[in-house]
Amino acid sequence: MNNQAMEQEDETKPLWRHVSKLRKTSGGGNNLIKCSLCDFSFNGSYTRVRAHLLQLKGEGVRSCPKVSSSKLVEFIENRDVKEKKGPSTTCIS
Repeated sequence: MNNQAMEQEDETKPLWRHVSKLRKTSGGGNNLIKCSLCDFSFNGSYTRVRAHLLQLKGEGVRSCPKVSSSKLVEFIENRDVKEKKGPSTTCIS
């Protein structure tokens, strides 16, 4: 993945900033992921990162115990703005 693609991914999926992708694993877009807040490692994609940090149940990963209620509100607000906005597009003529 090139730098421009990574920047667009981070812009529309802000929760990636709170985890580290340790290595690619087999199957789809899965990675071995480590949470920067609680050091918990798990296999998955952005769906599981969201579930872990936003404390969503039923996504196959435990909730992050280090996310306070104020941090959770911040994550949700930031996610709503960034994910709905989508990547910016520039027209060059």
